[in-house]
Formats: sequence, structure tokens, C-alpha cells
Amino acid sequence: MNKIQYIFIIYVSLLIVTQSYLPPKLKTKLSYTQEINFKEESQTVHNTNDVLRTDTWWALFSPGKKVEDSNITYQPANLIDYDVKSYKIKGFRSLLTETASESSQTWRGMKTDADILPSIESFIEGTNKLNDYHEKKVQELWNSAKIQYLNTEETELILDALRFSYLALKDKRTERSKELYTERISGTLSVLGELKSTIEVLLPGILHNVISECAQNNNDIKTFISNRFGNNILDKAEKYTKIPKFMARKEDVDPLQSEFKIQMLVSMIEDYHSLYIRLADRVHTLRILHTLNLDATEKYLIAMEGLNVYAPLAHKMGVKDKKGELEDLAFRFIDPEAFEQCKLTQASAFQAYHHICESIKKLVQSNVYLRVQNITASNIKIETRIKDKYQLYLKMHRKGLKSVSDVRDALGLRIIINHPQQAEETAEEYTERGNKLCYHIINKLNTLSGWKPIKNGFKDYIKSTKSNGYQSLHQYIHHDTFNCNVEVQVRTLPMHIKAEMGEAAHWSYKDQIYKPEIANTKYYKQAWKSPEQQHAKSPAEFIKLAKIQLKNNIYIFLKDQSTIQVLKSNSTSLDAAFAIHSEVGLTASSIKVNNRIVDFNYPLKSGQVLSVDTHVEKAVVAKPNWLKLVTSPTAKYSLNRHFKHSHQGIIVSLGIIQLLIVLTTNSEKIKQLYNNRIPSAHELNELTASRTKFSNIAELLMNLGSDSSQKETGILLSSLLAMPSDSLTIPHANTAMLWAKTLGKHGWNDHSILKTVLLPLIKDILPAMGLQLIEQKWCELVGKRSLTEEHSPYFKALSSFIISSDDSSRRPISEIIDTRQVNRVFDEEINNDQEKLIFQ
Repeated sequence: MNKIQYIFIIYVSLLIVTQSYLPPKLKTKLSYTQEINFKEESQTVHNTNDVLRTDTWWALFSPGKKVEDSNITYQPANLIDYDVKSYKIKGFRSLLTETASESSQTWRGMKTDADILPSIESFIEGTNKLNDYHEKKVQELWNSAKIQYLNTEETELILDALRFSYLALKDKRTERSKELYTERISGTLSVLGELKSTIEVLLPGILHNVISECAQNNNDIKTFISNRFGNNILDKAEKYTKIPKFMARKEDVDPLQSEFKIQMLVSMIEDYHSLYIRLADRVHTLRILHTLNLDATEKYLIAMEGLNVYAPLAHKMGVKDKKGELEDLAFRFIDPEAFEQCKLTQASAFQAYHHICESIKKLVQSNVYLRVQNITASNIKIETRIKDKYQLYLKMHRKGLKSVSDVRDALGLRIIINHPQQAEETAEEYTERGNKLCYHIINKLNTLSGWKPIKNGFKDYIKSTKSNGYQSLHQYIHHDTFNCNVEVQVRTLPMHIKAEMGEAAHWSYKDQIYKPEIANTKYYKQAWKSPEQQHAKSPAEFIKLAKIQLKNNIYIFLKDQSTIQVLKSNSTSLDAAFAIHSEVGLTASSIKVNNRIVDFNYPLKSGQVLSVDTHVEKAVVAKPNWLKLVTSPTAKYSLNRHFKHSHQGIIVSLGIIQLLIVLTTNSEKIKQLYNNRIPSAHELNELTASRTKFSNIAELLMNLGSDSSQKETGILLSSLLAMPSDSLTIPHANTAMLWAKTLGKHGWNDHSILKTVLLPLIKDILPAMGLQLIEQKWCELVGKRSLTEEHSPYFKALSSFIISSDDSSRRPISEIIDTRQVNRVFDEEINNDQEKLIFQ
């Protein structure tokens, strides 16, 4: 034996001895067994608790050599995957590498049961199943779901759906919260189980996650779902994926926007039961919100959406317990301090509950009058309700109370008396006897030990029946020891049935109290206040009616993906732009739907995200053919109004041109009459009313801009200026237009008319008369430079062709303006160099 072999044997011996003192984690990683599976060149550990064998260590130090009694050839890189550097074991650094995850049991070339997972294709084909390890995980999902009320056949369907989802979504996380999909499925199923949901709700509740995450480009998945669970389940799951997931992206809550979000959900669901899935999903999210990998702002937004959208929706669906849970879970994040205060009041109510219930039972059993009326414990039903924390908070603020403990109905108690009608007893006598029983019990409540009536705490809705038919007696009592207030309602069974089935029991009554600004809007009434809904026999029927009433609405998101715009069905993308604002519609340059540019007549669908790009300078770009691209009355009205004003703006602009050129060409004559100046725009407006048949200058300019002849123009302006008509030079309309175009391109020669007449007209006088588009139309017709004192680079050269008005009083306009040269300047499309040549 040479020296090297001797040292090696000692080294291995020391390692074998010391490995028993290694930490359990490392010891497990270094364990090994004889049973090895070579399928597909992979080696699988079946028992990771076996003691490390000597021949394994020999294999580590003898790469390429075979172990005794085995055909296995070991390579160090294929055996161990763990870094023991933290344990200072000398010599293993090159052989052992660090495992990426503490829970991973995967070695290089060797897998544990946890890592053996069939491909989704082989599972669909039925050629491979989950092993015992993963089957156990699926069973854990089933056990946590609280849906053991299903029959055997339904149970097997759910288990198959769980297996399929587990395989397809294992280790996948949600995009926003990074929650494992398997945990999300389990949590959602738990809530659906609490609601005793049917298989038609549970299966889509599981499978919609698979469709949204895995089935976009895999038809085999949809085929498997259809074959195993039915086309109906596949259809429900697919349609559910189209419902918007998260809508709250603003911290400021608009109550009307919250109402729109509720209506959007109701209008988009194909099946009423899909709303249960959405509610369950949101309840689960709020239950674990404190554990999610989200910042405080995101958690706050989720809580606000739960409070303002999903809690009211649960109320409308008749799921009162989940409505209260959603409110309280959200309230905990929105106002933690107030939540804790309400929690204390609620705890007092829990204590008082047991005491007063026992007291009432003793009262019923011992009361002589009740026995005479054949009223026993079996004829009395007691319903209790402890007010939810958020509802306590709301009532405190609504009533203006100083503390939550001052709320008078922290604990609610309802006593329902079932007094069978006696033989030969008339309906009136039966009702009267029931009323007396109610008053009798109320009187006895005020004598209960430890309880005392609250001041002004009695309400008689039997004598003073509410307008909606509600009848009952209300008595508020207080217990000093528990520091708790209780509202006791006493009513007969007929009163109770009427209250529960009629409008008095309708949740809209609560909305009218807590959200009057919403309950009175046309949107709310359209969705929830139809005569048919007031007589709906179930929440499902009620929601179905709402969906029918909302079928003509489209709900789209705007660019912020939070604000909802409500449109009528068949609305186009351009309709939506006008619905945002008429200015947005008139200046729209392009419209995107779901980040894709679409035509202006693109038909919209609920749930889409729309954004509108407007002209950079907010210039109106609307065209007459847009009237064919819109369907809404609002858009058509805005376009017609714009075109009308646009037409008026063009006509008035033409009238201004006629006025200005007459003032310019006849300036010397006019100045002689007006103290060596041209009348200002305000003076001309006043003179119009006193010297012409028009009430203001806007009407006069409309007339001038219409197809007026030179003669008519001369007569009208001579009256305005108080000058003989034959003394005024009146240029032809075409010449006036050419002159104006030249001003717009190259600037004014005489700035006095610009300052005293044109600018006041365009900026002040005419807009005040309703011509809002006059400046825009003037700039489109003439040019922006005509409203400034700027000159083009060629103004001096051009001015030689436009003779000054100083000596123009006796010369025709054709001689004043050299139209041939001006046409060359204005009409030809020439660059700067060419223009320089023209005027040289």
C-alpha cells in the first residue's frame, strides 16, 4: 500500500465517522439508497433516510469506477448537489454544489418523488398519472376546500379538476400578487364551499385559472376540459376569464364609478353563478391580503375595491354574511385604528347576546299571558345579528355619534311570533291579537334584569306603518355591565313575511340611506329599480332582471384602466371619444382599443380599454363624414353643432374680410369723418345697432359674408359709416379674399386696423356673441400671421406690388393690388430660395 492510498483510507474513514454529526439538512442531502431507477437516464432516490454507504463514498473518489455488486458507474457531478462550505468539510468543495432551494430534493441526475411530475400532454392522453406524493398534495387541496357535502360522482369530478389544475399550474404564481395558483384555487374553493356552491360553480371556479394561464395556444387543454367536464363547464370557465380582474387603480373613490363597476360585472357575466366565483376570489384575496407581496398602496386599493364594489355586489346578491366579511376585511386595511375600536364594541355585543337570549327564553316560558294565548317556546323564533364592524363605523358617522359604543343597535334581536289563527277568528281579529302579543312582549322586555330602555328608544311601526308596508315594534335597551346597546324588533310572522318579501326588505332601502347620491341617479334606477325587480322572488331573479335592463349598455375602461365610461350598445370608438368630452371627440387624431389603433367606426364591447390621442395643438379636425361614424345622439349633436358654428365662423370671417378691405382702401376718407382715425370694433358694434337693421356687428358680418353683391355691400357699409355709397371703393369678393390671404402669409402693412378692429372682433366681441370658433376659422381661412404684427421675410419685396392706401381713394382696387404678382406669391408651392428669386 503506497502512501497516497494510506492517506486516502484515513480520510474516508474520518468522513464516515464525522458524517453522523452533520446537521440533519446536510445529512439528508448526503443520504443514498441502493434502489435506483434508470428510466430516461435519470436516477431517483426512493428513500432519502438511508444511511450513507461506504461504497457511495468510494464512488465519489473513484470517478468512472463501478460499485461492487452493481452495474452502476458513478460520476461525482451526477451524484451530489449540495454545498457544504458552511460546515468546513475540507476537500468537498469541488464535489458538492449549493442547492438553489431548501425544499428542493433534486440532485444532479437524481430526482425525488416531489420532482416526478407527468407532462400535461401525457396526463391528458391518460398515459401518466400523479404519483403518491402529488396525489397527497391534491388531497390536501380537497380537504381545505370544505366541499365535502358533494356526492361521490361530484367529488371525483372536483378531484380530477384539482389534479389537472395542480399539474398545469404547479409553481406558477399570479401576476400581481405572486400568490401560488394552487393556493388561490384552494382559498377560492373554501369560500365557495362556505356558500354551499354547486358543481356548476365549483368546476369553473377551478378551471378558469388553467384556461387563462395555459390554454391560449393549447387546444388540447380545452378539449380535455370539454370531454371530462362538459362543454357547459368549459363555456362558463372561458367566459369567466373575460371578466375584468382588477379595476381599482386610483386612491380617490368616485361612488358613481363604483356603481359602474358593479353594473359592468353584472352585464358581462353570462351566468349568475359566475358572480359567486368572483366574490369568493375577492373574499379569499382580502383574507390573505396581509401576506401578499404587495406594497401598502396596492393593498389599500384592493381593500377599497372590496369595500366599494364587491361588498355592495354581495348585498345585491343576497349573500349577507360575505358582504359583511368583505366590508370588515377591507375596513381593517383602510382604517386600522377605527377597526380596532369597532372590534371592542362588537366583542361587547357578543357577550350581551348570550345574556339577553337566555333572559327572553325564560320570559317566554314563565309568562302567564303568553301561555293563555297558547304561545310557547316553539311559537317564538329569535333571530340575532351582531352589527359588522364597518356598519358600526358607518352608523356612528351617519348619526353624528361621538363613539362607536353609542350606536344603538350594535346587537340586533328579532322576535318573531307565530300565533296560529283560531277557529272562527276573523282576519281583523287575528291581526289585532298578533298586535297585542307584540306590545305585551315589548313591555316585558323593559323589565328584564340588568336591562333598561334607552331614552326615546321606542318606535311603533304598527300604528305608524311605513309607506312601503313595513310593520314592527322596535325597542332599544342598554346593559351597563356589558356596555352594550341592543335593538329588539318584535313582529308577527305575517309582518315578517311581508317585510322580508316586500320592498321593505330590499337592499335598495339601505342604498337609499347610505348612498342617496347614487341611489337617485338615472344609472342606478335603470339597473336596480324596475317594477319587476321590486317583486323578484330571489337574488338570482333580481340579478337576471338587472342584466336584461343593462343589455343595451357598454362599459369600457379609459386609458387609466380604472375610469369606466358607459355607452349604449352599437357605440363606436368615436362615440366613446365624444362621451369623454366633445372637445376630445372633435380633436381626435387616433383611437386605440386594447393598445391597438382602430378605425373611428370600430364597434366597442364591454371590458375593452380605450384611449384617444388628440391633435397636438387641440385643433378641431372633425369632418362632415364623421356623422356616419357615430351612433350616439351626444356625438351627433356635438358634430352638428360644430359644423353649424364652423359654417357660421367661415361666413363671419368672410364678412370681416369685406369690412377690413373697405376700411383699408377707404381709410383716408373715413379718417376725415372720424377725427383722423378708423372707428374701433366696439364703436362699429354700437353703430351697427343705431344705423343699420342689424342688432349687432355679428349679424352684419354674417350678411356681408353671405353672397352679397358689391352693390349691396356698398349700401350696407355706407349706412354703417354714414358715408355716400358712391364715395366708397368696394373691392370684389375674390380680390378681397386674395388680399386677406396675402395678409395671412406675409403680414399687415397698417397695424392700426389690426389692433383696433380685427383683434377686438376676433378675441372679444364675436366670441362673447356665441361665435366660439371664429378665431380658429379665421386662421384656417386667412392665416395666423394676420393676427400678429409679424412680417414674412418677403414682406418688403411684396409691398411694392401692393400700393399704399394713401393715394388709393380715386383708384380701383385692381390698380391697388397687382393680382398677377400676388397670385404668384400665394398660389405657387415654392421653397424659400424660389421666393427670393421672385422678389429680386
